[in-house]
Amino acid sequence: PPPAGRGGGGGGEPAADTSADAPIDASEAVDELAGGAPSGADANADAGPTALPEPHAVTAEEEASGTFSIDHVVLPLPGNKVVMPGNDMAAVYTSLLAQHGLAPDCFRHHVKEISMPGAYRRIVQRPADLTWEFFRYSDPTDPLAQTDLAALRNEPLPQGDATGSMRAVVLSFMLPSSTYATMLLRELTKQSTALTHQKELNLYQAPQLAAGQTTGRSEA
Repeated sequence: PPPAGRGGGGGGEPAADTSADAPIDASEAVDELAGGAPSGADANADAGPTALPEPHAVTAEEEASGTFSIDHVVLPLPGNKVVMPGNDMAAVYTSLLAQHGLAPDCFRHHVKEISMPGAYRRIVQRPADLTWEFFRYSDPTDPLAQTDLAALRNEPLPQGDATGSMRAVVLSFMLPSSTYATMLLRELTKQSTALTHQKELNLYQAPQLAAGQTTGRSEA
C-alpha cells in the first residue's frame, strides 16, 4: 500500500509506504505505517520485526485533489529507522531532543536490545463504533458499565435508576493500540487528566455527594 502525510516546502510529515505504480489506499497505508508493520515494498528498511515502511510526503497535487486528510497524517516517534519530516518540524524535534541531551542520531546502538528503531503515530485518531448512553443513578459506587468479570459471570448490564439524582454518560468505542481512552475523555470533557486536577475534582464533589446534591460522571 501507499503513503500519506501533509506538509509543504518539499516535505511533509511522514506517512505510508508506496509503490510508484500502485493505486493509493490511504487508510491501509497509514494503518501499516502507524502500526510499525514491516513492508515488503520498502527496499531500504532493515529486515526483521522492527522494519518500518517508507513514509511519503504529500505533494501539492495530492493535497489539492483531496487524496489524503488529517486522519492520514502521522509523525515519527524518534528512533534510528524513522524518517524525520522534511519541513520545519524537523527543527522542532531536534530542539526538543537537545533539551534532554539527545540528538536525532543517538538511537542506534551496537547492542540490539538498546537500539531504538522508533515508530509512527497518527496525529488524529478517530474512535470506531462510538456510542453513548445517559444514565441516572443515586449511589456513586454503583457500576455504570459491565466489567469483564461481570460479563464472564453473565451478570445483566447495569440499568441505572430512572429517578436517580445524579447523571452519567456511558461511552462505548474502539481504539487501536497505542491510543488511550483517557485521552478521548480529555478531549470530550475538556478536563485535564493530570492526577492533581482529578484529585481536585474529587474534593469538589465530595461535599455535594455527602449532601445528596446532583453531580455526574463519565465512564468508558
